[in-house]
Amino acid sequence: MDKVKSLWQKFFPFFCIVFGNIIYALSIKLFVLPSGIALGGTTGIALIIEHFFHIPISVFVLCFNIVMLIVGFFILGKAFAMTTILSSFCYPVFLEIANRIFGDYYFTDDILLCSVLGGVGIGFALGLVIRSGASTGGMDIPPLVLNKLFHIPVSTTLYALDFIVVVLLAMFKSMDLILYGIIFTFVYTFFLDKTLVLGKSRTEIKIVTRKAKELTDAILTQIDRGVTL
Repeated sequence: MDKVKSLWQKFFPFFCIVFGNIIYALSIKLFVLPSGIALGGTTGIALIIEHFFHIPISVFVLCFNIVMLIVGFFILGKAFAMTTILSSFCYPVFLEIANRIFGDYYFTDDILLCSVLGGVGIGFALGLVIRSGASTGGMDIPPLVLNKLFHIPVSTTLYALDFIVVVLLAMFKSMDLILYGIIFTFVYTFFLDKTLVLGKSRTEIKIVTRKAKELTDAILTQIDRGVTL
């Protein structure tokens, strides 16, 4: 029994990465792509680059993901890089499978519903993958790097970066799609944040000391927790 439990604990993160990418691919296929809403992230940047510099989206995404993967390897570690490679492989495979299964089918042509439901699915999927110690690559990696180095919440950085990209897309996309894109970004970052803290409890400890600097440095560097003076 202990052996089975140990194996389950070992492979559970990989199961979560695969399952998260399935949800991610289905959300993109059934809600995001049919609606045409403005996307943030690597895809949104690729659309901007293609529009102004005529560099193919696939070429930019590939190069950008490679650079981000190298950054993640050196800052976030080898294990992170390996699981992210797995995640980066799973997503396009599951998206292609979803394309073959569903074809031109989609649940609704209501853009608002697509923005909300797509945001819920993608937020949950990304949260599941990130909790497992991986990412879907690309623009998911900078927020994780900033979180590790400066303890900035992942969802906050993702929201800020995606919001900037969506606003830049306003230069050549309709304002309606931009506004729906902002709604989509807000919803998915909200559910991402909720998924990341799901099942976790937090305890606040108040300490009175004459050695505030030494204690703060020890907490930040040795146990990786936040400090408020």
